[in-house]
Amino acid sequence: AKLLCAKWLAVPIRMAMRWRCSALAGFLAVASVMPTKATIWLRRHFQDCSQGHYNLPVKGQDPVQGAHSLLECKALCEKEPLCKGIMVPISEGVGQCQLRRKIKLSECRKSKTYNVWERIRGHRDPPEGIWESFGNNTACRRGLKDETEDGGGTVMVYGAPDVDSCKGLCGTTDVCYGIEYEAITTRCEVWTEPIFSVAPVENFECVAFRPQDFPTIIQ
Repeated sequence: AKLLCAKWLAVPIRMAMRWRCSALAGFLAVASVMPTKATIWLRRHFQDCSQGHYNLPVKGQDPVQGAHSLLECKALCEKEPLCKGIMVPISEGVGQCQLRRKIKLSECRKSKTYNVWERIRGHRDPPEGIWESFGNNTACRRGLKDETEDGGGTVMVYGAPDVDSCKGLCGTTDVCYGIEYEAITTRCEVWTEPIFSVAPVENFECVAFRPQDFPTIIQ
């Protein structure tokens, strides 16, 4: 693997660190398309999003009265115009259902009790900015010494039908530095840490991303 030499990676570390200060601590997420075609549900494993200034409940439905299955909780959220997600027990059996009207993942905390499911509607266009592919058969890495397949547990893993759909999921998190896509298994990784290196891995494609408003330095 070689260090990437893209121009935007030359931005001083202090600028990159400023942007990544709210980077997520390591989420593994799974996308599902149930129970409604128009809704995509993103699972955030082991997260408690009941704390923080930007994590807000749906009034009177946190929790919803009674015990509900995961599908029932999702359906209740879809019927509530203000609902952007749910928080349910990790077991995902019948139990407590909490409806959330706002979720900010960087303010959530690790939990051994809850999973959070975020709700997004339909197809999402890739966020605006600079996308740079490092070619076919490349896998993203955090650096030369990164030998993990998931950025040391910091990426979010989804299923996406194509690269553009994977790029669209880049916009579902507070911070995104790029995506890694594998077409055969439709595996989509959203990178929440900077991509400083790539490794040769068959059938994968690493694509770095810089937002339109990312800070730059005037020489």
